[in-house]
Amino acid sequence: MSNYVLDLIHRSIGGGRVLPEHEELSERAKDKSQLDKHPAVDPGLGIAQAHAPARKESICLSGVFRSYANSRGSFTPALQNIDLEIEQGEFVCIVGPSGCGKSTLLHLLAGLDRPTTGEITVDGAP
Repeated sequence: MSNYVLDLIHRSIGGGRVLPEHEELSERAKDKSQLDKHPAVDPGLGIAQAHAPARKESICLSGVFRSYANSRGSFTPALQNIDLEIEQGEFVCIVGPSGCGKSTLLHLLAGLDRPTTGEITVDGAP
């Protein structure tokens, strides 16, 4: 298989990230266990620094509508009131008949198009 295909397989297994080799993985686990036992201390203040809260990694669509202008001057809706949250590592299949908005949804998720109304956030940021 080509490196590209192998990279895609590793990313799908790792929830979008390339998995490290086994040695690197064990070193990270060892370092993390040391951090959990000994929190970082600011020598100037003499207090332990708080760890940053875990960031929720997801793609979220809230109240997304997308419509297109047609030749008669009115608008044709492609997507209506889509509320969807896809968390990291989830596999999602988008299925439906021709013309139901699958490609429009993928264009919005990829950032190639913007919703008419609603909000799309990735890891909490628009």
